[in-house]
Amino acid sequence: MYKKTVVFAAFTFILFSVIASAQSAREFLPQTELFKRALAQSDLTPGDVRIDFEDMALWGGDKYRVSLLDVFFADPWKISPYTRSLTDGLLKSDGDISALTVSAHKRLDSGVRLGLIGDPLEAYRKRVEELRGKNLAVALAELTSHPEAEFKTVEYRNLPDPVRDAAALILFAAPDVLHYRELALVEPINRLKLNPDTVYRTVLDYVIVEWEEEEEEDEGLETMLLIESLLDNTDWTLLNTGATLIALAAQEARRMLTETDTTLFAQDFDFRVNTQLGYIVLSGASDGYYSSDDHLLIIDTAGGEAYASCAANRSFDSPVSVCIDLGGDDTYRNEDATSPAFGAGVFGYSVLIDCAGDDSY
Repeated sequence: MYKKTVVFAAFTFILFSVIASAQSAREFLPQTELFKRALAQSDLTPGDVRIDFEDMALWGGDKYRVSLLDVFFADPWKISPYTRSLTDGLLKSDGDISALTVSAHKRLDSGVRLGLIGDPLEAYRKRVEELRGKNLAVALAELTSHPEAEFKTVEYRNLPDPVRDAAALILFAAPDVLHYRELALVEPINRLKLNPDTVYRTVLDYVIVEWEEEEEEDEGLETMLLIESLLDNTDWTLLNTGATLIALAAQEARRMLTETDTTLFAQDFDFRVNTQLGYIVLSGASDGYYSSDDHLLIIDTAGGEAYASCAANRSFDSPVSVCIDLGGDDTYRNEDATSPAFGAGVFGYSVLIDCAGDDSY
């Protein structure tokens, strides 16, 4: 039932987005008057055009229906102006990743607005500034439980300060992001006595089936019950708090990298660390290839890169993946059609920021 509702909502949004776009130059009032005149031919008024909730109750409820759909059911005339307003808001926030994230979560009734009171990144910024040249080494030591000195290699010392600082900021935020995911998702899965890897694969296989191949009668009862259990037990507010925090951190890292002397990035540097959460790669001017391994963090400042995968949760054990590419003509090509890639957050958080270049996806 919830899937049908989501499909109906998506269709409704698409339909009225087209209408709103086609008529963006017109005022809504004349449009309303036209509908009034048309309805009057059948002795109806705009107030008669609605979906009655009491009538709907005869067919059973749907606990997964979102509030916005209820608003549109009660008054379909709000769809066009609301869609136009939402679209305008998204376009105005096109450079604000966290605002876009929150907007999407609000439509799902679980938006979290970090930063209304205070700066959610203040503690991480302070550590980056206080630790300066060794901040990234400290962040890696805390993340991996390895000695700080292990990371202070020649490659580490060759890193431009802005790259080191931006990477440290994201890695200082990562444990808190992971904590929100642990509380929101991992603990409920454990309480349900489910295997996380099996859950990941089962749900991913379910949602990536091609539409024309989808046969509702073939949907297994066990899979549907599993998905409903996850919907009912996941703490969406906490999960989205982690998403908003990593979006804020990635956005701030981008600012730190772009509002600096970018000539520093023309040099060739390459620093790589393998962690239990995936590879960390900080790379400079040379062209490179990023395989379909799990990547926790990629910052690439120049050169034409070829990405087989990045910014994707390719398994349940790859909960966070961030890629920031500052420039160059890059190619993004997913080499594994059964796995997510390039900004697809699945049971985790993924952020892809490509700032410039003639890129191919």
